[in-house]
Amino acid sequence: MDESQFRTHIKRMRSNMHRDDNRRHHLRAGVVEVAQHVLVALSSAAVDHPVLLRSRSVKMEALQARRPAPHSFETASPDMSLPNDDYDFHDQIGHLLRRAYQRHVAIFQEAIPDSQLTAAQFVALSAVKESRGCSLNDIVKTTAIDQATIRGVVDRLKARALVQVVPDPTDGRKLVVNATPQGEALIDATVPFAAQVTERTYGKLNPGERVALQYLLRKMLELDES
Repeated sequence: MDESQFRTHIKRMRSNMHRDDNRRHHLRAGVVEVAQHVLVALSSAAVDHPVLLRSRSVKMEALQARRPAPHSFETASPDMSLPNDDYDFHDQIGHLLRRAYQRHVAIFQEAIPDSQLTAAQFVALSAVKESRGCSLNDIVKTTAIDQATIRGVVDRLKARALVQVVPDPTDGRKLVVNATPQGEALIDATVPFAAQVTERTYGKLNPGERVALQYLLRKMLELDES
């Protein structure tokens, strides 16, 4: 290794050390924040769950005291010096979320008695029943199902006489989707099984991990809405 290569090697080592220090700092701050939220949620549930109250061995004040001081770090642009070999798609958030959702859908299809009812149809029909009639745009906003997909979902629900699609009485250019009595009855019959799907999707996660997971997912969604 000549002098130039040696200097490059040292520079890369220093860059990696700085990046790892940033990661450790923000990982610690994130863990403290999530732990505080979990403790608050578990405390509110402790009246009905005495075991959860006893598990609260870490005091909120202690967690607050351990929160790291503000630390500057660079987020404006990705670290182009990071070797491509360090990128593993198995560890990326998008891949993990996709696998988790695929697992959830598989559990749904296995647990729900109506084999023709998909997860997307269930959530769309639930939204329509809850709103007592809504437009396609309303369903899109409520369910986060894209516009192109929701049209097919509603068409299939309509074909099974689970919803009615009628002109909006206040605006003839718009359509309103209403749940039929058959659709409402199907939702009522399916909800107990859907609750089991949620439980099976969580799997072996303990109460604190479930609260933390929901908190982090909601926080990610808030970032998109802000």
